[in-house]
Amino acid sequence: MNNTQDQSEMTATDCSLHHLLSVEEPSLAIVIPVNAKGDLNNVLLLLQDISKYAGKNRFQVILVVNNYPPEAPPSDFLDLYRAAGAEVLALPVLVGHAGIPPGLKARMAALQTVQCRAAVFFDADCRIPHPTKCLDWYAHAFTDPSTKLAYTRIAYFNWPSGVGMWLWLRVHYLWRWTKRNLLRVPTPQGASYAMDQKLKCQLYEQGYLADETAIGRLAQSFKHKTVYNGSRSCQITTDARMYENAKPLRMFTIYAWRRIRINVASFIIRQDSAEHTGRENDQPHHYDADGRRIDVNEV
Repeated sequence: MNNTQDQSEMTATDCSLHHLLSVEEPSLAIVIPVNAKGDLNNVLLLLQDISKYAGKNRFQVILVVNNYPPEAPPSDFLDLYRAAGAEVLALPVLVGHAGIPPGLKARMAALQTVQCRAAVFFDADCRIPHPTKCLDWYAHAFTDPSTKLAYTRIAYFNWPSGVGMWLWLRVHYLWRWTKRNLLRVPTPQGASYAMDQKLKCQLYEQGYLADETAIGRLAQSFKHKTVYNGSRSCQITTDARMYENAKPLRMFTIYAWRRIRINVASFIIRQDSAEHTGRENDQPHHYDADGRRIDVNEV
């Protein structure tokens, strides 16, 4: 996807959210973790997408900026986000069990400030091609009190070229289709899903939720009502930059085995799930000044 504007030139006016914010109870909270080692600029493009919302719902927008030295916060960016209208939680270090991935820790930290029933979660490097349709669908989903989980279709941009990487993506999509349609397990990803925030906090505090891969299985096991929108009008696109330097052979061996272990662990419902995620060594990713991932050992 082409960026509509160079992030380095963006101002608070370019991504102003003030017209869609609620001063009372919002329809939905929008929560976005921001890795200070790679997403400070990326999230501006996502905020710009959200700022194009033209519907009647109103929102609370929360950015969880993390992974930076406590003595050197990214103050210019924090000020810019706040000027645009976002609430900013500045957390240099994310607290939580070692088996819980950084992204989930950041999302859970934000739920302490959510002022409504449900929150939708986006990754900072995502884009929302049709923000009004997408956000209105999410907001409407939770007008039904029985809805606990909602998620949309996700596609990639900047996917690496080559037959091997093309095949990996086909396998990825096939597994998600099989899981959703044959196994009847919802397949939300961190890049785009919404959840009843009290339920999410409850599952997290009780130890059932320690990896977002398990959310669909938990919804199936506890019979939580889940809705899915597979239309392109609500599709979210996410940057494939973490795969930029990936080697197909490694993807289909070491990385595939890791993903299999994580998925198998997510199918087992237990209250000590953080002990079994296989995520003990996960750290926030680091990127260079051009947005290219530096720590590429995983793939």
